[in-house]
Amino acid sequence: WRDQFTLAEKPFNYEIRGTLSDYISTIDRYNNQTGNLDDYYAGKRVGEIWGYVTDGYIQDDFEAAKMNYLQKFISSKWYPGDIRYKDLNGDGIIDKGKVTLDNPGDQKVIGNSTPRYRFNLQGGIGWHGFDIRAIFEGVMKRDLWTGSDVFWGFSRGIYNSNVTQYHIDNTWTYENPTAYYPRPNTDGNGRSRQVQTKYLQNAAYIRLKDITLSYNIPRKWLSKLKMEQIRVYVSGMNLW
Repeated sequence: WRDQFTLAEKPFNYEIRGTLSDYISTIDRYNNQTGNLDDYYAGKRVGEIWGYVTDGYIQDDFEAAKMNYLQKFISSKWYPGDIRYKDLNGDGIIDKGKVTLDNPGDQKVIGNSTPRYRFNLQGGIGWHGFDIRAIFEGVMKRDLWTGSDVFWGFSRGIYNSNVTQYHIDNTWTYENPTAYYPRPNTDGNGRSRQVQTKYLQNAAYIRLKDITLSYNIPRKWLSKLKMEQIRVYVSGMNLW
């Protein structure tokens, strides 16, 4: 869209343009007779993220002792503040089954890492020699699972830890039982860091890719210099 109107007896120009695209990829045929989830299979949507459904925190020592059996496939030892996973197939044991389509255990598709609905917006206005232009771009839908120590803070090993005040304030303790993160886990066991719904991240974003403010010096000021145009501008990239 491009248009103009008069402002203070000077033409005011403005325009905006945008693009939007989307795609998905689905496997139609693939030689995976067992339906192994670690491989492609017919009907698989590329980017699928399989994981557990989070069912809160283990509340006390009694429940932790119970989870030593119920969640023994993941770890033989559980503590208050560790993650509790939902028993989706109702067999009383939390596991991955045979890791096949027919028997995925207690895992299911919880997200997809494919960037969906990519967009680009460009706009600008011009008035009395001044001009400002901006470009925005982003992704409206994308899921992300990360095992990064930057995300988890308390790492499996002291030398990889990346603990910030945010991690400290938002990690489970008896005094903070509704915290975002589970109890600190530095013993090398990933029992609370299994791929799961609670910590699946929303990777949608918008960024200000470029913005430019400029001024065209009036031609009457340039006539003596025998110049047609001088444009002074300042530009910033990835400011937001």
